[in-house]
Amino acid sequence: MGPRFWRDHLGLDPMSLTRAPTGQPFVVVGFSGGRRFLHQIMGMGIMRGSEVTVVRRNGAGGSMLVAVGEGRIVLGRGMAHKVLVKAAGSIDGPVEGPEKTKTLFDLVSGDRARILRIRGGGSNSIRQRLLDMGVMRGTEVEVERHAPLGDPVEVAVKGYHLALRMNEAREIEVEDI
Repeated sequence: MGPRFWRDHLGLDPMSLTRAPTGQPFVVVGFSGGRRFLHQIMGMGIMRGSEVTVVRRNGAGGSMLVAVGEGRIVLGRGMAHKVLVKAAGSIDGPVEGPEKTKTLFDLVSGDRARILRIRGGGSNSIRQRLLDMGVMRGTEVEVERHAPLGDPVEVAVKGYHLALRMNEAREIEVEDI
């Protein structure tokens, strides 16, 4: 095992998720893909600052099962190669991602929060649809559960249950209560 192996596995340099050993937690520190890739990978729930663990590999050049938050997803080798990670214990302080505020998507089952802001605009926006249902700033919500792949998320709000897509949950800024 050469010096690059030890440097990578001690978390000193970011490495591709394809090089991450099975069963060890890693933190996503960046991506090496374009806009389309970023949209696709973030839609799966993998963002800068996410903790990921390779659960299983399917052959030398095949796909891998990756644990992300409460869910598990399968990534092909090409996509996994574009996800840059560091060992979970090697990060000093939080890794700032594209979103600096906490959103409904960031909460786990059982978390309670108060809505601070609903982003979005336009006539057919998530904001208007939520306002029509009585979900607005100051409303308290509780995350009931996430689907196995993270999408949708079920929340309890004002005595009823509401299922939101991941992209909708990311538009709702919240604070813990």
